[in-house]
Amino acid sequence: MITDNSKGEYSIRSRIFYGFILALMDFIFICLSGLLAYYIRFYLRIVGEPTRILDQEYFIYIMIVSLLAVIILSIFRSYDLKYIYRDFSFFYKAPAAALAALIIIF
Repeated sequence: MITDNSKGEYSIRSRIFYGFILALMDFIFICLSGLLAYYIRFYLRIVGEPTRILDQEYFIYIMIVSLLAVIILSIFRSYDLKYIYRDFSFFYKAPAAALAALIIIF
């Protein structure tokens, strides 16, 4: 996987595979968190009786928002193995990318 351990250079194949897996996991978990938020908001009896029936369009919105979030995070190179875990700037760039995705989408 690593061609030169001292320089931190990765093969293009491992960079693409690692980035794809990260993007796919982010997409899955953003979708699941949206569905969980929908369930908590409309189906749990915390405040009273359930107020809504299952809305099919909401699932499409979750998929679109999740895809947009993954695209915005990829613009910030959050899925490129060459640029993440390189230095301490990653710890500033990751929250900034997530915040930018939230601001742009909503």
